[in-house]
Amino acid sequence: MEVICEMDLFKVMVVKEFFDYNNVSLSMLHLLNMNCTAIEEELNGILYYTAAMNNENYTMCGGLTPQVNKTHIVYANVLSSGVWPTAVIVRQRQVDVTFHCVYPYDRTVSFPIAIRPSKSDSLIRMNQKEATVGIDIYKDGTYKEPYTTVPILKLQSRVYIQIGILEDDGFFRVRVIDCWASQSDDPKAGLVGPNQTLVSDGCKADPTLTFHNTNGRDGFVQLSFEMFRFVVYPFEWYMHCRVRLCVPASEDACVAICHTKRRDQRDASESEGQGLLSYGPIKVKMPEEQRLNLLLVAAFPAGAVVLIIVFIFILIAIAKATNKRASQLTMKIKSFRNVA
Repeated sequence: MEVICEMDLFKVMVVKEFFDYNNVSLSMLHLLNMNCTAIEEELNGILYYTAAMNNENYTMCGGLTPQVNKTHIVYANVLSSGVWPTAVIVRQRQVDVTFHCVYPYDRTVSFPIAIRPSKSDSLIRMNQKEATVGIDIYKDGTYKEPYTTVPILKLQSRVYIQIGILEDDGFFRVRVIDCWASQSDDPKAGLVGPNQTLVSDGCKADPTLTFHNTNGRDGFVQLSFEMFRFVVYPFEWYMHCRVRLCVPASEDACVAICHTKRRDQRDASESEGQGLLSYGPIKVKMPEEQRLNLLLVAAFPAGAVVLIIVFIFILIAIAKATNKRASQLTMKIKSFRNVA
């Protein structure tokens, strides 16, 4: 196989013969996002099955979370023959070829892969006064240590969110109106594509969500819910929240009233004192899957396979011969006893 790593190209090329040996056709091959398929190319008289990404579709094609150390950044993806979700049964074994590109950490690379989460704080003005509201994800329920790198969380683990006024002087109160998750960093696009509603009209809309303080009574709101992922790639998502500032005189009116069918129409009609926040990406920690090691397969010659097969047949023949001799000996002993 060949891996091409350039500033704006990330490409893997695997000889077609390897996939022929494993009964894998071109139509079965794709990257972690099944919409990114492979093509056939010829180079120096050799046929390859290839797949490529660029700086715009790395994440869309299911690129794995970059691994970062003090000197290098490693980008990776998998060329796979995994079946499509619509398949009912499968008889071929799955072939996964993991490939990597390694870049020096001090080099400017055009891949827009988030090493640190992107946060869009909102400057909200109300009653001739203004406040900046931000959103953070914390590592546990103490709300003391926020994530400074992209959060990578296991499914069903708790996601601890705090939405509050930065440099709070105690004047405003914050109410979370709506929160939702989408696979796009654009909150408006999230309303069209797949999304998960977490908070609606100031009340929880996700069954696993818990408010850790009263929504609308303080200068911040703390909440948590169970980690999830969307069904389709990429297995990462962005969180978007619409918030509203309240002045002290309206503190009680700012508190969300839940467990009732009455809908507070004021938030839908008033735009003053409102802002939109976003945070992401939030990535899912996927379990390690059993993958076929291409290097081991390539290093294992066909002759060795033949020798192993022959050795197995020899063992079977010896076992059959031993069983036959044991049967003959048993019959002789029985015959001797009958004669006696």
